[in-house]
Amino acid sequence: MPKFDVPARLPIESGGQGAPQTQALSTSATYIGLGFCAEATIDVKKVGFYATAAGSGGTLNVTIETINGANGLPSGTSIVSTTTTLPLTVGWNELTFATSGTLNAGTMYMIRLQMAANPGTAPTIAYAISNADESFVPYTVITGTRGANRVTECFYIVDSAGGAKYYGWPFWLSSAQLTNSLVVNNTLPEVGMRFNVPTTVCSTYKVIGLKFAGDPVGTTTDIVIGLYNWNGGNNSTALQTTTFSSYATADTTQTAIIEYYFDNPPTLTAGSDYIASIATSDASSTASPVTVRMFQDVPDAAKPALFDQTANYTWNRVSRTSTTGSWTTTANQTLEMKLICEIVSLPSGGGGYSANFNQGFGQ
Repeated sequence: MPKFDVPARLPIESGGQGAPQTQALSTSATYIGLGFCAEATIDVKKVGFYATAAGSGGTLNVTIETINGANGLPSGTSIVSTTTTLPLTVGWNELTFATSGTLNAGTMYMIRLQMAANPGTAPTIAYAISNADESFVPYTVITGTRGANRVTECFYIVDSAGGAKYYGWPFWLSSAQLTNSLVVNNTLPEVGMRFNVPTTVCSTYKVIGLKFAGDPVGTTTDIVIGLYNWNGGNNSTALQTTTFSSYATADTTQTAIIEYYFDNPPTLTAGSDYIASIATSDASSTASPVTVRMFQDVPDAAKPALFDQTANYTWNRVSRTSTTGSWTTTANQTLEMKLICEIVSLPSGGGGYSANFNQGFGQ
């Protein structure tokens, strides 16, 4: 049966911890352009972007434009446009366009952010991170210059229908990069994600393994991966655990993409909530076999963008301070972790796969 990742569109840091890519809009000539290919026909109504400095004394123009085929730059022809007065919100800013416009599937566009006039103090936009394993957007433009290095952009757009109609990549590493991780030891012995694979994807499936970003540390404690029923967040007997020795060099600057597989994965039921976790083998030890990387700013409302409008999923960051305790859910976060799944049985009635999960299929 086919294999797929959950979620298919979540990037993971690799080769080193991600570095924020930001741009101060200090003059009216400076602009940020985020190029993207519309994955569906979208009646676009809103746009979301992340700011690290609010700025003051000015007006920010935000447009979605067609692209000049001769040079790849924004054409100046707007599909939708809006303005907002400084200061921006430090964090996510979601703006509503005055009227909606249509983005055609399979067509390139560019989100453009530019001051109407020189501001009193410049706002700073956090438009991308580096060192991620997936670069979804073809390229970024800063004031007429296409980026020479690939980065993973940060934005989302919303269909006028609202609800789950989110597109883009709504994630951000909001603070100093070394703090965007969870140390797995006696203070926090188990971290994970509560998840639900929708019934539109399959009827039953197996989580055969986990793929996650972490900073391995050579210690005498081991790494344990586990699967649990959600059980209302209460403690329950693990459906499966598999332990791996911590063969690693202590180097917190070399973030790795780690794949571990269960030795006897159970069959799970689509539409039900479970937990996939990463733990230490010794919950009494201060030693940590791994720190697990996470995105600290992922709006829960915008998470359907990672699942191609699949509305009945669950993807919530959880942890617990005891390996026999209850689980705590942390809003607007996600571990940089994917579930490696294998379909056991198709949806009843022989339905197809959801488009986004189909993207994750491998041979």
